[in-house]
This record gives sequence, C-alpha cells and structure tokens, in this order.
Amino acid sequence: MVWANNPPTTPKKPSRVLGFLLGAVLLTTVVFSLLELAGHQQFILREPPAGLEKSQWVVLLGVIAAVAGWIISAIVTMRNSIRQHTVTTLLSSRLSETYMSQTRLVNARYFSPSGGLYRLTPAEVKTAHPDAQLAALRYLLNYFEFIAVGIRYGDLDEKLLKNTLRGILCGVYEAAGPLVTQRRQAPAGSKAEKSKTFEHLEWLYTRWHIPALQRQEEARPT
Repeated sequence: MVWANNPPTTPKKPSRVLGFLLGAVLLTTVVFSLLELAGHQQFILREPPAGLEKSQWVVLLGVIAAVAGWIISAIVTMRNSIRQHTVTTLLSSRLSETYMSQTRLVNARYFSPSGGLYRLTPAEVKTAHPDAQLAALRYLLNYFEFIAVGIRYGDLDEKLLKNTLRGILCGVYEAAGPLVTQRRQAPAGSKAEKSKTFEHLEWLYTRWHIPALQRQEEARPT
C-alpha cells in the first residue's frame, strides 16, 4: 500500500480522482469549444478543418454528457457506498453485546454522573489494578483505532462518525491517557520516536478535539 509508512495527514477521498477526471473532461470541452468557435484550431492541427457541423456537435456533446454523467454517477455511488458501510459499522457495534458490555464498564469507571471525567492514573497502569478496567479500555481503544484507520483512508464517512462518536472517542482517549502513552512508547532499541500503536487514533483525537466541548476532569470518589 502506498500509505503504509506515510499515512495521509488528512482523510483520503476516494472520489477525488473521479472529481479531477470530471473537471478535466469539462475543461477540455470548454477549451475545445472556444478554439472551435474562434477558428483557432491551427494551434492544435497543422491543417485546420472547415469546422464541426451541427450534427457533429450534437454527437460530441452527447458523448461528453454521457461521460460526465457516468463520472457523476460513479461519485454518487461511491459516496453512498461509504455512508452505507459507515452506518453498518455503527449498527454492528450497537448490536454487539461485547462492545456494549465493555462500553458500560468504561462508562461506569471513567465517566461521572455529572458528565465529568475520571482519569486513569500511571500507577493503575503499572500495577494493572483490577478496578481500572484496563481490558475494557484496550477494547474500546482498539475499536476506535479501527474507526480512525477507516476515516483516514477514506473507507468510512468522517462527518457521520464525528456526529455520533466524537464525544465518547475523545473522552475515552483522555481517560486512558497513561495507557495510550505507555503503548505509544517506541520499543527499546528502536530509532522511531513513537510506536505505531494507536497512531491513527492519536491523529483522529487531535483532529476532533474541541477544548470547549471536552469533559471536565473530576476526582474519583473513594
């Protein structure tokens, strides 16, 4: 894959190539028409023809319209397919008992009834404290990493997911800060500054983070 070692900094748009192709077809049509109407085809052909007849114009415009229509249809189909895939992914998570059970554990442990946030502590990560629900946190972090990869490479619709998952994704990422930091550390002896673990989730959190909308940190009741 082209992006294997250099992930895109902005979400990849699969329909962008088709958009460029549509623009090229329309631009070529406009330029050709202007040259034809101005009688300057000598810039393209050594011996300029007499010009296109009306019937030829009809055929030419019909072909161009057909090509443009096919490209537009392909763009719409691709976007609808991505949105359908996104909706299916969201529904699958909501219908998954495993996902819902892990989410309930994380919500009970790290989100207060008032809407605040209880943060994981480095000591809980180091000792793997049983009350910290680290397994549930890892499950959600891995799921959100999958979501981030899908958005980054254009397989999932970012707008739809942002409107449904932004709050919980950013909240879980912040609550699990020490765990993420531990997993992002480069292996001993590696020349890399960071491990690739959760790199896409880190990218998506930075992209979606809105300070004014984030949960306020609270002290966990004893």
